[in-house]
Amino acid sequence: MHPDAAAPPAADPRPDPDALRALLDRQAGVLTREQAVGVGFAPAAIDDRLRLRRWLPLHPRVYLVRGSLDPAAAGWAALLWAGPAAVLSGPSAAWWHGLLDEPPDVVTVTVPAVGRRGRPRVGVAVRVRELGRVDVALVRGAPVTALPLTVLDAAVALGARGPALLDGALRGRVRFPAVRAAHRRMRGTPGAARAALLLESAADRSATEAVRLLARLLHRAGPPGWRLENPAAGGPPRITFPAADLAIEARGMAGPAAVRRPGGKVLVYTWHDLVERPSIVLAEIAGAVVVGPDGHPPVISATSGRPGGPLGEQARPAAGYPES
Repeated sequence: MHPDAAAPPAADPRPDPDALRALLDRQAGVLTREQAVGVGFAPAAIDDRLRLRRWLPLHPRVYLVRGSLDPAAAGWAALLWAGPAAVLSGPSAAWWHGLLDEPPDVVTVTVPAVGRRGRPRVGVAVRVRELGRVDVALVRGAPVTALPLTVLDAAVALGARGPALLDGALRGRVRFPAVRAAHRRMRGTPGAARAALLLESAADRSATEAVRLLARLLHRAGPPGWRLENPAAGGPPRITFPAADLAIEARGMAGPAAVRRPGGKVLVYTWHDLVERPSIVLAEIAGAVVVGPDGHPPVISATSGRPGGPLGEQARPAAGYPES
């Protein structure tokens, strides 16, 4: 080549197909500019793809590279735009966890106070809150608020639909103590007061339901001689066996709070006991109906250790509810 001849332009580096595929698979087809450069795209090649509309810009330096803009892609785009410390939260996290059938119209992300927020973006709501490790989880590869905090945040954000989401989650996805602990960690943040009211209402509803459930169990397979009583001084109804001087307190999801009944025995069960271990509950009640010889009737809590029931149920560990 003549020394004065112009050198041909350097060839663009070829992207690493395996690295690119792994990112797109994990992030629902969404990529940041930095990630694109990291897998081998030259900046000029990125600009060409944007100019030719082969890549669709979603947020500043965030592109849809493969597939369509579905809810998963929208969630990933918001996360990648909001910064490395961002997590999906509120109804967005609830949808990610499978608590909602339909995704919300606006993606909610939570970032720390020092996180990159940028200017507001259409379709993205940014909340500023410091989250501990216990309140963050990876779901389908994406960072989201952990289930107990998600349940609270989403219940507050959903307004009139919030109590139904909270009740449904408490029945099958997460235990009340775990949600209550998440609420303690969110005190002083927006929505914490409303979350406290929702938790209190859920506990009240589950307590009433627990009494009805206990009555159905006794009617179907329990010992005879019981009746449903409504305390004159108020409080939730309870089941009594007058001949055995036995009272049964059915508590809600918040757990037992046994009250000694003067001169009689008390059995205390929670909503979870009645749902998960009904045969153990019925066996204990049948045994307690027989009046014992001692004059010191104990308060018996369903959270104490006991053998498996006739239906193969296992006793809950003495430590209490497992965290979900």
